[in-house]
This record gives sequence, structure tokens and C-alpha cells, in this order.
Amino acid sequence: MLEQCQQQLDFTTKRIRHPKERIEQQQNQLDQLKHRLRQSMQRKVSEQRSQAVNLAHRLERNSPTRRIDQDRQKLKDIDARLARALSNTLTNKQTAFARIVDKLNLVSPLNTLARGYAIASKDKQVIRSVNNVEKGDAIKIRVQDGEIACEVVESKASS
Repeated sequence: MLEQCQQQLDFTTKRIRHPKERIEQQQNQLDQLKHRLRQSMQRKVSEQRSQAVNLAHRLERNSPTRRIDQDRQKLKDIDARLARALSNTLTNKQTAFARIVDKLNLVSPLNTLARGYAIASKDKQVIRSVNNVEKGDAIKIRVQDGEIACEVVESKASS
């Protein structure tokens, strides 16, 4: 029985560890847990930073200020294109107007008078033929710088 108790005591003694050993083991476990916790926290902080950076980039891309600046630039570009188009249109219209004025000057009665021709009229009607007047009719002859009042002395048709 003594021997049996001795064995049981040995067995129990082996099972019982020295408190220092238990403290060291628990200290090791605590160190491992601290290390895992630190890694987990660092990973979480890194993820949060990355997410914050991504959100900041998204916010910057969709920023109202940025969009307003882009729209202002587009408006400036459109304004410049409109100014060029208006300038080109005005130039084209001025050129076309000048051509029309030149054409009008070619057929203008005033231009014809400036070249030495005259326009004869009777009772405010242009005389187009010798048959439109008779001897003694009062007519007016329009020249470049005024009118001449005349009386028909003779009219003769060309042969």
C-alpha cells in the first residue's frame, strides 16, 4: 500500500508542475496572443487606411469642385468655338455683301450717270423711245449731279 501511495505521489508530482514553469508557459501564450493581436490590429489599420485612400480618390474624382472646373473648361472651349464660328460667319457675310454691292454698282443707275449717261423722263415716267415724246413736251434729264429741265424741239427715230 505504501508502494502504491508512493507511485500515486510520483504520478501526481509529475503532473504538478512548478509554478514558475506554468507562469513561463502562460507568459509564452500571452506573448503569442499579443503578437497575433498586434498583427491583427496592424492588418485592420492597413485595410482601413487603404479603404480611406480609395474613398478619398473616389471623392476627389466625383468632387463637385472638380466637375465645376471641368464644366467651366468645356464652357470656355465652346465659347471660343462660338467666337470663331461667329467671326467666320461675319467674314463670309461681309465678303458676300461686298460682292452684292459690287454687282449692284454695275447695274446702278447712279453709276451709269457717273459714267456720263443721262436718264430722261416725262411726267415722272422714264422715256424709253422717241415715240414717248412730242415736240414741245417738257422733259427732265437726270445727270450725275442733278436734273436739267428741257423742252423737246425735235425727236427723230434712228434708222
